[in-house]
Amino acid sequence: MNKLRFALLVALALASLQIGSLGLLRTPTASALTNCTVNDLSIDGEEQSFLDAQINPYRVSVGLPKLTMAVELNRAASWMAIDLATHPTFSHTDSLGRDPFTRMTQCDAPPGNQAENIAGGYDTAASVFVGWKNSPGHDANMRGAYNYIGIARVCCGSYGWYWVTTFSTTGTPLAGGGGGLSAPLITSVTAADSTTLTVTFNDASSTETGFDYERKTGAGGTYQVVFQGGPLTGTQSGWFWPNSGLAPSTQYCYRIRAKNGATFSSYSNEVCGTTQAGGGLGAPSNVSISVADATTLNVWFNDNATTETGFDYERKTGTGGTYQVVFQGSALTGAQAGWYWPSTGLAPGTTYCYRIRAKNGGAFSPYSNEGCGTTPGGGLPAPSAVSVSPGGARTLNVFFNDNATTETGYEYERRTGQTGTFQVIVNGNALPGAQAGWYLPNAGLTSGTQYCYRIRAKAGTTYSSYSNVACGTAP
Repeated sequence: MNKLRFALLVALALASLQIGSLGLLRTPTASALTNCTVNDLSIDGEEQSFLDAQINPYRVSVGLPKLTMAVELNRAASWMAIDLATHPTFSHTDSLGRDPFTRMTQCDAPPGNQAENIAGGYDTAASVFVGWKNSPGHDANMRGAYNYIGIARVCCGSYGWYWVTTFSTTGTPLAGGGGGLSAPLITSVTAADSTTLTVTFNDASSTETGFDYERKTGAGGTYQVVFQGGPLTGTQSGWFWPNSGLAPSTQYCYRIRAKNGATFSSYSNEVCGTTQAGGGLGAPSNVSISVADATTLNVWFNDNATTETGFDYERKTGTGGTYQVVFQGSALTGAQAGWYWPSTGLAPGTTYCYRIRAKNGGAFSPYSNEGCGTTPGGGLPAPSAVSVSPGGARTLNVFFNDNATTETGYEYERRTGQTGTFQVIVNGNALPGAQAGWYLPNAGLTSGTQYCYRIRAKAGTTYSSYSNVACGTAP
């Protein structure tokens, strides 16, 4: 019942008033800017989206010119949106008893045909546009013969967000969004570690002298400029700003605007992100697995923690197993990439999966990604790093690393070109230990012909996996 009642209230929280005929050629009175003080006249991302992505494309689609945001109309819309959010009455007549024409006049709007739409209960530009478009009175105003618009939304009254748009045939274009100053677009806010969020954005301006980067703590906080950055080259996507020195496990929200002297673009959209947990304990990342031998897998990872006292290395057998701590390692120096831990004593031919987390006493980072790998069967790891280089006339040298320790020999296979069929060309003896830098000279080839090679170790009827394939052209 409450949900149905709320939906009905939202549906009723729409009103339109066409007052153009009342406003023809009326001049502003001496009371201009009387009772029209607004502390924040900035344009947020949703307000800008209503202009750029909703009403102007709609007007163009029906053969009407685009609207330009006007200083006076934006002031009047902002004042009215605040008034709606802070008073219980939902009406075009404000709490001071003014109709829209009087209000726009006292906000210093020049004479002209004027109109106003109001709405409550719509969070986004897209949703309020649909609501107005589906209401004949509101739609008539959006399709009216106007040149200028004011757009404002304010939260939070009994209907949540309140929207007001004011329309007129006359107005003063709003500074910002002109002269090459278009609003940036924030594409993501991601956690780099427990004290840093990376704000990624697209620069849409070409004449800026800098940017204001603003932040608030939590969705209900107050924005403050936390960084004033220099200009960026051209209008390009994929810029990012690392915002460091934050509190762990805390949500922060961001918006950005371009500037040129005292002229500012509209604000970007707002995007929020949350830092990772606890005291410098960033989760390890980029976990990957490589084969060392038939009983050992190397677990590679990047260390992103700076205050850890150690790491828990967890393993499970197969992708459906259960993780258990198999090694408790000490702290690592700094936060660096390229660490690895050799997981030994494994069963040949078996898949194992790993995850890692940093710790400091009883505090733990989030887990890393999961990485899985399979030990080679029969204790015979495959040869690796196969490469081919010219030897003497009609000869190719096939270089490789021997990783097996219990082999009784090797099979060297060759094919002609990329589409040929591999055939064994040499059955070689075992090699001492597991060493790098071996090579097989393959002579008697046809000059100018490409040959490809692969190798596997064997012990009786047990074989390793094949090496990588490498190709070369005979001299």
